[in-house]
Amino acid sequence: MSWKKFLKPDWRKIIVFIFLFLISSSYRIDPKGINDYFYEISIEYYFWGLPIPFYSCMFLEEYLVSPLTPSPICNIAFELLIPNLIFWYLTSCLIVWIYDKFRKVKKK
Repeated sequence: MSWKKFLKPDWRKIIVFIFLFLISSSYRIDPKGINDYFYEISIEYYFWGLPIPFYSCMFLEEYLVSPLTPSPICNIAFELLIPNLIFWYLTSCLIVWIYDKFRKVKKK
């Protein structure tokens, strides 16, 4: 199989890619030990995405119980999102390729 055929998008690769990316993007990383205490205000950081976290949010703990809670400060790092998209597309291509190989072996 050529690289061109391996990387060429088809409906199976796209469905596997979307599934893998949505599942991995919903995974939250809670880094313990990163919480900063500055002027007695606790700041919590959370990151989303695998294998490279590309979405981050910062929450101020003192405002979590207030009725005037400000929105968290969130950021999407597009320079980290692009490698994630490439990684999950290549992974989906590999999964479909392995599936096709086993299907051909099973038919023989």
